[in-house]
Amino acid sequence: MPELHQNQYDIVFSSYGTIGWLPDINRWAEIVSRFLKPGGVFVFAEFHPAMWMFDNELSEVQYSYFNSSCIDETEAATYTGQSAEKPFRSITWNHALAEVIQALIDRGCILK
Repeated sequence: MPELHQNQYDIVFSSYGTIGWLPDINRWAEIVSRFLKPGGVFVFAEFHPAMWMFDNELSEVQYSYFNSSCIDETEAATYTGQSAEKPFRSITWNHALAEVIQALIDRGCILK
């Protein structure tokens, strides 16, 4: 995106469930800081990473909170709960709170 778009904004927003699809949280933080004007506000709404420790039924811990490798699963339904026509491969990443916060701080973001 930075190669295609040069503007900066007063507000940058990242919504629920976005960072789990990204293997490189540092690159994400670079993009956030690139598009945020000096003095601007980054609004980040995300699930707590402990959520991604559990199996799909949320009944058992399946992954470590500090899991650094991808979570590679075969799914029968989309993330919205709709049945898929056929099973598909889903690859996601869990980013601990400290990892996310440090990535933003390292890119000059000030947390308030």
